[in-house]
Amino acid sequence: MDKLSEAKKAEIINTFAILDVDGSGLITASELRAMMSVFGYDNSEEDIQRMIDAVDTDGTGKLNCTKFCAALLWKENQCNACTQTTNDNSTDKTNAQ
Repeated sequence: MDKLSEAKKAEIINTFAILDVDGSGLITASELRAMMSVFGYDNSEEDIQRMIDAVDTDGTGKLNCTKFCAALLWKENQCNACTQTTNDNSTDKTNAQ
């Protein structure tokens, strides 16, 4: 897979921002579950947490933008979308977490 296009990067960052309801820079199991229920998925919070844990490389139990991107692409080393400038012109504050 080639590097992400600018359009794909923007799509990932925007999707992450929508899912990050509280604006913390992290997606919790409850935030992800709420969004999935909008699309008709009825997973328990425990099921959602297991999904997060599958890509949670630092043990926080939450997804930052980089881990979210990795989950979407299944290739963390190709996920450079979240290190770019976001909509508010600040860099991804979740990379260090």
